[in-house]
Amino acid sequence: MIDEGRVKKILDFFTILKHTKSPWYGKPFILHDWQKKILTELYGTVNKEGLRQYRQAFLFLARKNGKGLALDTPMPTPDGWTTMGQVKVGDKLYDEQGKECTVTFVSDDRFLDCYKITFSNGEEIIADADHLWLTTAKVNKPGCRTKEKIGGKLERVRTTKELHNTVFYGKRNDRNHSIMMPKPIDGEEKELLIPPYVLGAWLGDGHSQGARMTIGSEDEAEMLEILNKEDITAKAVHRKSGTWIALHRKDDGTCRRGHKGYFKEGIDQRGNHYLKCMKCENLVRYARKHGLPMPKYTKFSIQEKLRDLNLLDNKHIPKEYLRASISQRIALLQGLMDTDGYSNPDGKILEFTSIFERLANDFCELLSTLGIKYSIKPKKMRCNGRDVPGTCFKIQFCIAKEDVPCFRLKRKLKRQRSKEDNKVSARSRTVQITNVEPVESVITRCIQVDSRNRLFLCGKTMIPTHNSEMAAALALYHLFADNCPGGEIYSAAADREQASLIFNVARDMVRQVPELRKRSKVIETQKRIVNYRNNSFYRAIPAEAASAHGYNASAVIIDELHTQPNRELYDVLTTSTGTRDEPMIISISTAGFDKQHSICGEVYNYAKKVKEGIVDDRSFYPVIYEANELDDWTNEKTWYKANPALGQFRKIEELRAMCKKAQAVPSLENTFKRLYLNIWTAQETRWLQMSKWDASAGEIDLEELRGRVCYAGLDLASTTDIAAFSLVFPMDDGSFKILPFFWIPEENMRDRVNRDKVPYDVWVRDGYMEATAGNVIHYAAIEQKIQELAEEYDIRLIAFDRWGAIQLIQDLQDVGFQVVGFGQGFASMNAPTKEFMNLILSKKLHHGNNPVLRWMADNVVVKEDPAGNVKPDKSKSTEKIDGIVATIMALDGAIRNQEGPSMYEERGVLSF
Repeated sequence: MIDEGRVKKILDFFTILKHTKSPWYGKPFILHDWQKKILTELYGTVNKEGLRQYRQAFLFLARKNGKGLALDTPMPTPDGWTTMGQVKVGDKLYDEQGKECTVTFVSDDRFLDCYKITFSNGEEIIADADHLWLTTAKVNKPGCRTKEKIGGKLERVRTTKELHNTVFYGKRNDRNHSIMMPKPIDGEEKELLIPPYVLGAWLGDGHSQGARMTIGSEDEAEMLEILNKEDITAKAVHRKSGTWIALHRKDDGTCRRGHKGYFKEGIDQRGNHYLKCMKCENLVRYARKHGLPMPKYTKFSIQEKLRDLNLLDNKHIPKEYLRASISQRIALLQGLMDTDGYSNPDGKILEFTSIFERLANDFCELLSTLGIKYSIKPKKMRCNGRDVPGTCFKIQFCIAKEDVPCFRLKRKLKRQRSKEDNKVSARSRTVQITNVEPVESVITRCIQVDSRNRLFLCGKTMIPTHNSEMAAALALYHLFADNCPGGEIYSAAADREQASLIFNVARDMVRQVPELRKRSKVIETQKRIVNYRNNSFYRAIPAEAASAHGYNASAVIIDELHTQPNRELYDVLTTSTGTRDEPMIISISTAGFDKQHSICGEVYNYAKKVKEGIVDDRSFYPVIYEANELDDWTNEKTWYKANPALGQFRKIEELRAMCKKAQAVPSLENTFKRLYLNIWTAQETRWLQMSKWDASAGEIDLEELRGRVCYAGLDLASTTDIAAFSLVFPMDDGSFKILPFFWIPEENMRDRVNRDKVPYDVWVRDGYMEATAGNVIHYAAIEQKIQELAEEYDIRLIAFDRWGAIQLIQDLQDVGFQVVGFGQGFASMNAPTKEFMNLILSKKLHHGNNPVLRWMADNVVVKEDPAGNVKPDKSKSTEKIDGIVATIMALDGAIRNQEGPSMYEERGVLSF
């Protein structure tokens, strides 16, 4: 029964809320018809006692928005540089405080409206419309002609779309937005081969081919004094052409990496004596013959160290120096500026000039690591007032000497401005956004980090950048309008970043509504909003808060349930509502890729049973918008099943563009299915398109294969799992045919049929799999079957995973089989895995559409190393792939042992 009063109450509450995101910022919260239907049924349905009937709901909807950067966006890391497309969970980046932070979440790739943001330092970054930036603006409202405050602080998080709409203000189109430069990035003190100041001085005015540098007469004495304090010996050499300084080593007993006192004696394979550095394992020096006295230590000249760093005729700043400690990087900067730097008379502009483009770019990176804003300009070279061939690079910046003293030479340091001069502009600490313009959409990706403010650095100049409204609106309804004194409302998310996103939306909604703002208090540090009129509060909590019991929840909103790392927080919150008369638990999620073993998959399966009438639970409200796995995912009619707001909230052009991309790039197929069609997928990124697999099915004629030569692969997994044995037959036309066999423990099979919804029992009944008695696989049954197969087919070789079942392998050897171990690393698996794919694409690997092998092919996830080598990854594949692994091992044997040169030798390994 529907209580119209309750329905009016919640719908009216939503009308006073306002959107917090561009392009609807500040506009009334408008509900679509399908959203009104959900709220009407969920909050308006009452039982016989007049209480709310539904106590729990599951809203399964396609994702509506995303925040991402282009995949080629540079990202600084403690080890150098990576790109947004290469970032993985667990990787280390930097936050705006210069501290290391860890990537906690990496979104799927998405294809949304994109903009190019141009900064005053020349940096250009492509981001999608919903990506977030923490900016300070002159005006908050587009169209304002003067500086003004609207809606509180001018520093806040804004979307790229909002920046586009407000990038300029006033009649002169002044720049509106600026971003504060980050603090210097942290780094550990490193044992560097050459002291950083010495290296900087040599890079600035050093001879490209030797350990010497030119110096002006006015700085000669002071420079020598500075250098001789740097653990080297510096001597001035006077020539008619000028004065230069020779750099020599000190007699300090260091290896070529600069380590001291870490040596041990040894003898190499040729019988020569040597000293080895115990710290870096470098061979320090060979003696001539056995028995000759050994030197106590070995000395390397500055010249040799420059050569070891690959700097001779190749001036640049080595990576280890750019990620050294702050003090070491400042010393490097001082060396560069003392020799090739300049300060104008009033100290307003500091300048570094170099004819080497690589060194100039490295100098810019050095400034960025120290949080210094700069500009770089290429200029024509001039000598004695005349243009000469070539280009030089002029880098200008401004920084107070208290923040970063850029010189050691006294005459130069004296010119650098100090904070006391009150002349160092605040603009030197900020970067202005000069333009935000639409560009052709590209694939973007969003990440989340565990830093305090959820900011991370991106771009070559290290710009700080950030990482749902319905969830926040529901939380506020329970806080202000649900009439529950002493209520405890929680929004739960996978991590602190995601929890903060919901809280920030709720906070901004409260601030825009005077009636709510007067009745509440926002506590930013606790991610809490208190309604002091009824002693209720709302709080956003991450998954790690699961250990803190003692909740007495009246309402729980769990956003993106599929990202929960485990079930702990879900269980804690859903069991904490026992004392409430009308509790409400709402889980909101899109599809994931682990339906069998995740809490989201469990709730989804339960919701499906309730929706289909299999389970009678009148307190549970299921809302499921999804396409069917068997639907044609490229058909636009399918898209409407998962997107009730298609054409309203979401543009159909977006889906058309992404679908086109997914058809061209197989790795995006699962992304499209999961995010846009709400279809659960077996893996995160699809490697093998099943349409290609099906097209290569061919026919398997057992009589045709009888007596033919074949090669086998055996993957035994564990005694409680699936074992796979695959025969691969080379055919006369250059194709290959597969004959797979599978075993599973009978008792485990029954449990897994009920738990995983995989039809093992049907496959056993139809003869595609054999169930062995008990709860473990009987290897004797496998051995017997292999011997039976050997009577029908000419099995030349059995490749096996070296892990496990040693006794079975020995038994097979004892009865005459040639059995060889097959490594599961990239070295062994790369070539046959790529050949497996090539044969499928060329329709030359025939499998007869075996249903078990097809299921496993659909589960495969491959792992790729930096060199582009691939292998099947069992840890990432959410279900079994043993049959594919066994087939790949067998295929390798068939290719390597075919008559004549193998295809590996003829054309090499294919890359995809």
